[in-house]
Amino acid sequence: MECPKHTSERVFMVCKSCVKYPLVCGVCIEEGEHAGHKLQTLRNAAQSIREDLEQVEKDKCQVFDEIKSDLKGLAKIREDQKMEASRVGDEIIKRADVVKGEVDTVNKEVVEKHKTELDKNTAAIDNTEIALTQQVSRIKMFQKKVAQLQKTNDYVEVIMVARDVEIPVTSRIPKPDIQNLKFLPGTVNGGKLEQMFGTIRRDNATTAMKFVSIVEEEGDGKIKMSSGFVGSTRRKSNTVEPL
Repeated sequence: MECPKHTSERVFMVCKSCVKYPLVCGVCIEEGEHAGHKLQTLRNAAQSIREDLEQVEKDKCQVFDEIKSDLKGLAKIREDQKMEASRVGDEIIKRADVVKGEVDTVNKEVVEKHKTELDKNTAAIDNTEIALTQQVSRIKMFQKKVAQLQKTNDYVEVIMVARDVEIPVTSRIPKPDIQNLKFLPGTVNGGKLEQMFGTIRRDNATTAMKFVSIVEEEGDGKIKMSSGFVGSTRRKSNTVEPL
């Protein structure tokens, strides 16, 4: 291969002290441009570069696999959130049926708030998925380059390809900021329908809420405002796997 600076000369060395490992010819050395630098033959330099990159891949193999696993695990988080959202939505509908004639307006407001909070969770999952997908893409590109270097015995090609190899950033992406939504039935006080119907509140992702409604009716079908009318909530374990 011709020297990029002295086209009439052929390169036969590599400067390991300079950025991107430039190829060096005899004139380059005579001109003193690489005086005091570490020079290697093409063969030795290619082997050294290949071994360095293979070692990087070996050292980071576990975190590479973990990041790939994180992306797969995100699907479970997304599915759990859909199921949780469906469960909460069903409870809201049941509660609306109990006081349907009087709380249509409040019901609409609560459902809209539920949708807004669910959208926040979905956005958090989407953002995490994008970040993980980008990392996995860079990891695969890096591994593809290393595999290419492993297959070639062309020392110049190894050096030229290695110049553009970018070692991927392998910082772990925090799991999405997911907070379970729970329906909190309110109390009936002075005809405040919003309190009677309940509300949606964000909760952390380690627990889920079970809504228990206790309703009694008079003989004429009207709701009896007993002490247990409001209902109660029960906490249960959420088995969402951390990233």
